[in-house]
Amino acid sequence: PGRQLAPVGGSMGYGLPAALAAKLAHPDRVVVCVAGDGDLLMTAQELATMMLEGAAVVVLVVDNGVYGTIRTHQQRRYPGRPIGTTLSNPDFVTFAMSFGMQAERTTTAPDTVAALRRAVALDRPALVLSTLMVVLGIWYAATNAGTVGGASTGMTAEQIEYAKMMGKDPGAAKSGGFPTLGQMATTVWGHVTNPFY
Repeated sequence: PGRQLAPVGGSMGYGLPAALAAKLAHPDRVVVCVAGDGDLLMTAQELATMMLEGAAVVVLVVDNGVYGTIRTHQQRRYPGRPIGTTLSNPDFVTFAMSFGMQAERTTTAPDTVAALRRAVALDRPALVLSTLMVVLGIWYAATNAGTVGGASTGMTAEQIEYAKMMGKDPGAAKSGGFPTLGQMATTVWGHVTNPFY
């Protein structure tokens, strides 16, 4: 309780500066920023600040190639007619390394959990790049008594379609449907800190 920072109004660009501030205020705590690619791009310059200040924040970039919050609103109000939300991203791993950060790309759920554990152990700024499909798979496996030890996460066709288009009902997570990014972040962090989670 009281350890997850998130904007009330869904502000994009909040994650990285909030994580940096949390680490500077509590240097003894492990701080992990879970940010979508669009969110990170809004305040990516703070990666330089993390290095300058020696703030050992671990950044998990969940790349889905879109401004997810905006796309969700578009899908709800104008289904099948998204506009201006597709991103052309930099290579986030190379970008982070250009600041002197440790960075790696993951393609499976077990690799993502292992990379986050390595990043935390470094005790220096680090970035892990994954995809929404992988992070959603970790959430699915954990909430359905699965494991993240195998290559397959057991996702349904419906969940795969969700991960592709980001057109979810915002109330679905509360009713047992698709998770919010915050719920996925909590689940991923549970796997990183407790292998029996």
